Amino acid sequence: MRGNGAGPCLVCKTSECSGQEAMVGSIPTTPLHILLFLFIFFMEYLKNFFSTKSEMAVKEFKDTFPTNRKYAIHFLEYLDSIAGDYQK
Repeated sequence: MRGNGAGPCLVCKTSECSGQEAMVGSIPTTPLHILLFLFIFFMEYLKNFFSTKSEMAVKEFKDTFPTNRKYAIHFLEYLDSIAGDYQK
């Protein structure tokens, strides 16, 4: 249970997370929770993007997210590898 009795953690969805150390209101504060929050945000954004387009160019990714080409290519390759899991 979260330390404030509000149920499982909103980010990691586990009841083992105390919540008080991990969140300030609805803002994640621990490194793990920040990474999970960002990953969820990225995946939701990309899911919406791919609902209207079938491909994303590296330039489109770089224009949307603050990163360089090196990391954009790796992330897009990762998305290609898991594409079947999210095409539902």
